[in-house]
Amino acid sequence: MRAVPSYDGAGGAVVRLEGRLDAEGALALEEILVQFLRKGVRTATIDMSRVSYMSTPALQVLARGGHEFATAKGELRVTAPSEAILRQLDGADLTRSLVLGAEVPRPPSGRHSSGSLSSLRSTSEWRVAGPLAMLVRLYESAARSPGASLTCRVQGDAGWLQRGTIDPERASTVRVAEDAFGLGIGAIGGQFTDAAPRMGELIAAAGVVAYQPSEGGNVPDYLIGTAEQPASAVLGSGLVCEGGFETLSRFSQRPAGRPVPLSELARVCLDHSPSPTAGVVMLVEVAGLVGARLRRAPTDPAHPVHFTMPEVRNWFSITPERVHEGTVAVVAGIVSRQPDPRLAPLLRPVGTSSDLVGHFHAAVFEFRPVPLRTVALRPLMTKYFSQQPLRAVMHLVQDDRGPVGAGESAFQRGICWISPITAIEGGA
Repeated sequence: MRAVPSYDGAGGAVVRLEGRLDAEGALALEEILVQFLRKGVRTATIDMSRVSYMSTPALQVLARGGHEFATAKGELRVTAPSEAILRQLDGADLTRSLVLGAEVPRPPSGRHSSGSLSSLRSTSEWRVAGPLAMLVRLYESAARSPGASLTCRVQGDAGWLQRGTIDPERASTVRVAEDAFGLGIGAIGGQFTDAAPRMGELIAAAGVVAYQPSEGGNVPDYLIGTAEQPASAVLGSGLVCEGGFETLSRFSQRPAGRPVPLSELARVCLDHSPSPTAGVVMLVEVAGLVGARLRRAPTDPAHPVHFTMPEVRNWFSITPERVHEGTVAVVAGIVSRQPDPRLAPLLRPVGTSSDLVGHFHAAVFEFRPVPLRTVALRPLMTKYFSQQPLRAVMHLVQDDRGPVGAGESAFQRGICWISPITAIEGGA
C-alpha cells in the first residue's frame, strides 16, 4: 500500500491511499492517524479512491480512528470508496459515521443461518486416551448432530511439491461459507495473478480467512466474511471441507500433567469418526507449536523450490523449538488412517506413529481463555479475530530429529469440533 499524508494549512489533514489495504497497510495507516492526533490535527480525510482491497484489520483501524478523533472532538472521514469497499464499510457499521455522502444498497432482508451448532447435549461420554492418560488429561465428548458429515474438496495443485512450483492453471478461487473450513497455500483475493506473489500458509473456518503473506513484512492478514459478502481466497494447493460437525469434544491437561500432543488429540478425534478420515477444527490454549512457513511463494515456474540444503532455507522457515507458548490458536485440518488417494499428496505423518497422517494449520492469537460453555464456532471465530491480535499463521509439522528435534505441537486445553469425511471431490 502507498499512503501520502498532507496538511491543508487550516488544521486539517488528508491521507491518500493507493493499492491493497491489508494488515500491513492497516498498521501504516494507524501510525499516520496517530501522528495526526499527536500533531493536533482534529479533522482528517482518507481518500480511498485508489484502494483496490481492504481486509478486516483495516476496518478495525478505521473504527478505532473514528472513535479517537471523535473523543478529541474532531472528525475522521472517508471519501470516494469503490462500491466493494463501501459494502465492507457498511457491513462494519462504519458508513454513517465515516463515509461522506454514501448511499449503500441494502441486501434483501431475511434471516440466514449463523453457522453455529446446536446446544450441547446434557449426556456426555468421558474418554481416556492411553492407559496412563487418565492421570494427566481427560476428554469430554458428546454428539452434536448425529449423522452429520463433511464433503472434502481437493483444491488447486495437490502435487506441487514434486515439481517445486504451483501450476497456475490448477489454482482455485474459493468462497468460505460459515459451514466450511479449509487450509493450504493461498492468499486472500479473487485472482491468481494478484494472489500469486503473496501466497503463504492459509487457514479458514466459519466464514473467516487468514493467511501468512510470503512477501512484504510478513504480517498475517485476515478477512471476516458475512452471509451477504463471503470471504474469498485463491488456493494454490489445499482443501475445503463443507457440512456439519457431528461431535464436540473438550479436553484439558490435569494440573500436574503433561500437555496434550497434537498426535494424541488427532487420534482421539479420529476415534469419534465412523470414517477412516475426519475433519477437525480446534480452539486451543497452546503449550507450544512446532511449525513452518514459506519465505517465498512457490508460484514462479522459472524458480522452483529447491529442497536440498542449504537452498531450502531460502524457501521455508521452520521453528527450531516449540514457540508461542501461552497463546491461543485456531487449528483446522484433517486426520486419517486410510487416506483416499486424492488426499494422500496433502497428508504427512502425525507424531511418531506410522498409521496416522494428517494436515493441520494454525492461526495464533494473544492469550484469552478458551470458554468452557460457549460451543458455537462462528461466534468464537469472529470474537477472537475481532478482539485478539493475530500473531501468525503456520503449518504444524513434526520435527522427528530425536532428542535434538522440537517434537510436535502440544496444548493445555481446548474445544474440538469433529466430523467424518464421507465424500471427497476434486484432485487428480
